[in-house]
Amino acid sequence: MLDSFHGLVFLLGLLGFTSEANRLAVVWNPSIRKYVSIAPPPEPTYTIVVGFGVCPKTNDHKIFAITGNSKAHVVIDGVIHSGAYVKNVEYHQRIITFDLTSEEFGEVALPESLVGIQCARISKLKESLAVIAYHEDPAGKPFYDIWVMWKNGVPKSTFTKLFTITNKSLCYNVIGFRKNGQPVIERDVSLEKELEVYDPDSNNMKGIGIYGMCFGMVNYTESLLLLNHSDSIIQ
Repeated sequence: MLDSFHGLVFLLGLLGFTSEANRLAVVWNPSIRKYVSIAPPPEPTYTIVVGFGVCPKTNDHKIFAITGNSKAHVVIDGVIHSGAYVKNVEYHQRIITFDLTSEEFGEVALPESLVGIQCARISKLKESLAVIAYHEDPAGKPFYDIWVMWKNGVPKSTFTKLFTITNKSLCYNVIGFRKNGQPVIERDVSLEKELEVYDPDSNNMKGIGIYGMCFGMVNYTESLLLLNHSDSIIQ
């Protein structure tokens, strides 16, 4: 499951379980149990990342592919923001953009304190771009700085550091944010993981009773899109 817009969830997987299995993209409305499946073109020999977004001008849902070393992406105001790493002497974080209306590429200017950082993720916080920057203190304990770009725009982007997440636990990861802006944490508990909510005011984490081995988060709103479509596969 990669993303969700206007009540449609985008999934990407394999049709079959052999080494020659074909990839299959699925646009699914879980509210009405309708879907459209799309067989993407054959995968090239280099890395390819497939994503999903909505053009704000036409309201069309678009499936896109980015080749190279692109990482996770978020779509804000019709602009795809993709976290990528570029290697000079070492790998450094960059945020590449793609406008779904003009179909033009750009880049978000990171704040000075994040220039050259080697470990960061991007996410969405209240319809704004968030950067989750990973650090370690002198004792090797992790902490995260949360930065938000309140105003979308390239190259004049403005980032604000909201808070720093620190906790005694050595094994945790920020996977997203609730509607109220609180981070959702994936933390190791015995042989599995638990989802917890972090409170920036008290610096405490509270479990929400969800356990598993691998988690992801997307925003979801119910809709009736695909209501008049029959389930189908588009080649």
